[in-house]
Amino acid sequence: MKKTLQEEKQRILQIMCLNESKIYVKSSEIPSQILSWAISHIGKGFENKITIEKVEDKLRIGMPWHDADREFHQFFRLTPNGAEIRGNLVSKTGWSETSMFNLPDGTLKVPSGYVLATAGTYPKRLEINVSGDALNMLSDNKDTVNKLSDEALVALYNAKAFKPFYRQKFNDNVYQELISSGLLTSQKAITIDGRNLINSPNVIRRLKDIEEKDKTENGWDRKYKLR
Repeated sequence: MKKTLQEEKQRILQIMCLNESKIYVKSSEIPSQILSWAISHIGKGFENKITIEKVEDKLRIGMPWHDADREFHQFFRLTPNGAEIRGNLVSKTGWSETSMFNLPDGTLKVPSGYVLATAGTYPKRLEINVSGDALNMLSDNKDTVNKLSDEALVALYNAKAFKPFYRQKFNDNVYQELISSGLLTSQKAITIDGRNLINSPNVIRRLKDIEEKDKTENGWDRKYKLR
């Protein structure tokens, strides 16, 4: 059955988190047309570095951050079948010289129903900006946070913050708790879902509480590695 435009917009925008403006997403969660467009300009290798960010106000597009970096910017309109290219491609030459909406100084708003995709080469990445009135369809992650033990949250933080050699070691049941929740792989590497969860405000607050409790109970001889 053919999807309505509203249903498709909800499907695309359901990956926006209620409490975060920027999250990592899987390549399967974005329209195939945007993925193909990015591959055509920068090749493969960015599939684990795709982010979506909600733009609350005007977005400023400047020059790439590094001489070796080249950025490609393209507007897409969300449709029942995914997304359609709108406007002209803009690359490293700069938004002040050529803009698909003729906006001055490289400053623009992402219209409702549109996304702005940016593909970069150094490092390879795909960044997608959506309008500030985007629908937030994901449920709050409080249930997931509350179900995880203190040890599991600290282990997840370690997987995100430290190289394997420096991570605190836990019993196997702690890692199985995270693996069964889809937050770690079987090789104990953090997943996209795990990265988003550990960066969420709910988890940040709980980690601070864990750290304060650890400090009160154990002084300098801390139980958990959070720094």
